[in-house]
Amino acid sequence: MVYDELVELLSNAGNKTRCSDLVSWLERAGFKVKKGKRGNHFTFTHDKINGFTTSDFNCGHGKNPYVKKPYITKILNHIVKQYESELREYLSK
Repeated sequence: MVYDELVELLSNAGNKTRCSDLVSWLERAGFKVKKGKRGNHFTFTHDKINGFTTSDFNCGHGKNPYVKKPYITKILNHIVKQYESELREYLSK
């Protein structure tokens, strides 16, 4: 995965984005995604991004739930774009 692909996937993601897809995208970008303690809550970290500790998102219910758009927007605007240079460097290796 390259940075621009990640931005495109997150930008085009809507209310029908599966939780499994979001987890896959984040993992392909080097994030470590872990299931949280309650329900379909997930946390994620990235060892190669200075200053980024952790963030989270929540998926709906069921076998293959959807992620609500506000979580995707938060990930895109407050993490991916904020740490663009670090992610570009990591993904270029």
